[in-house]
Order: sequence, then C-alpha cells, then structure tokens
Amino acid sequence: LFVSGGILGIIGLWLRRDLNESETFIQLQQNINEAYFPLKYVFKHQRRRMLHVILLLCISACGSYTLMEYVSTYLHEFLEVPLNQAYQMQTLFIALTILLVPLFAHLSDKIGRKNLLIFSTVGYALCTIPTFWLLQTVQAWWVLLPLVIFYSAEQAITPVLMVEMFPGKGRYTGISIGYNICMALVGGFSPAINTYFIDYFNNNMMVAYYILACALISLYIALTKLPDEYGLQTNLMTA
Repeated sequence: LFVSGGILGIIGLWLRRDLNESETFIQLQQNINEAYFPLKYVFKHQRRRMLHVILLLCISACGSYTLMEYVSTYLHEFLEVPLNQAYQMQTLFIALTILLVPLFAHLSDKIGRKNLLIFSTVGYALCTIPTFWLLQTVQAWWVLLPLVIFYSAEQAITPVLMVEMFPGKGRYTGISIGYNICMALVGGFSPAINTYFIDYFNNNMMVAYYILACALISLYIALTKLPDEYGLQTNLMTA
C-alpha cells in the first residue's frame, strides 16, 4: 500500500511539473505583500467561509470515517457479522466508490456540483435509517448500496466545492484549516461517538442517526450558502 502510494506521488509530481499556473495565482504572486500572513488573513477576513467549509464537509467526514472505516467494526461487534464477511463488505464498498466517483464527477459537469450535493445529502437523509434498519436483519453487501451511491456522489465534488468557496487569496490556508477541523472533530471522533451512543442508548441505530444529522447540516449549507451556478461554469480561474 505504501509502495503504491509512493509511486502515485511520483506520478503526481511528474504531472504537476508540466501544468501552468492559473492567471489568478500569477496575479496574486505579483501583488503579494511581504507582510502578508495567510493564517492571520483568513482568520480576519474569511472566518465565515471556513465555518461554511466545516459544516459543508460534515457528511463527507462522517461518511469517510463511519462508512469507510467504522462499518466493519459495527457489523462485527454489534451485529455479530463474521469479521471476514464484514471486511469483505467494507472492501466492496471502497471498490464501488472508486468506480463511481469519476462517473459522478462527470455528471456534476452536466448538472452542477450544488445540485449533485443536494442529491447526495437528501439521499442520505431519506435512506440512512431504512438502510441501517434493514442491516439489522439482512447483512448483505447490497443493503449498503444506496449509501455507497450517495457517498460517491459527494466525494466526487466536495474538493472542487471547497476551492470555489474561497477567493484566490488565502484559499489553500482557509481550505486546509476548515477541512482538517471537520475531519478531526466530525470524522475522527465518529467511531467513538457512535460506540458511546450505541452503548448509552442500547440502540444499534444510533449510527444512522449520526449520519442523518451530518447529512442535514451539509444539506442546509448547500441550500443556503452555495450559489446556484456552482459547477455550471468554470469559475476556478477567476474566483
């Protein structure tokens, strides 16, 4: 795994070497002030944007850490699914995601990233509870298929959405802070949160409620904070 990651890193560096910088980046470099500190700038001028990124990524963080990592533990520890079967289901989940993400990325160019994010979060909101309810009695890979679809849809677009939410100045600093705060708090703590609430309420469905809450938060941001034209025009060069 680490060897393959290193190979991909080398390929990425090779591809990056031949890419031209955007006009926005070149202009920023030419007009940069020697006293400019990105961290200070984003906390002074882009706090709201960072907050929006944190809230927008709630379902992404929850999906990544709960559905991609915690699900095998959940299946084995709480639903008594054999460990090898739980790992097989999780591996299939990941494999399907790899196949679906490029398809949804292409679709987002046709219908817009905001619309695809709304589709994903609404799908999560409608299907998560029925999926986990069915999973209590039917431990089969196809039960998780709806969540695989909605997870893949939002994973295909959230990186670009984050870029579009910031102007060129301070963009990478703002994205990195918002992204990592959300992944650490909402994602990193999700296994502990899910396990605690399952034990406290003696209810295996608490995982579904956690995913539902994150989906609704992200849906609210998508509906109220993202312009309708996101994904319908090429605005990365001028943002």
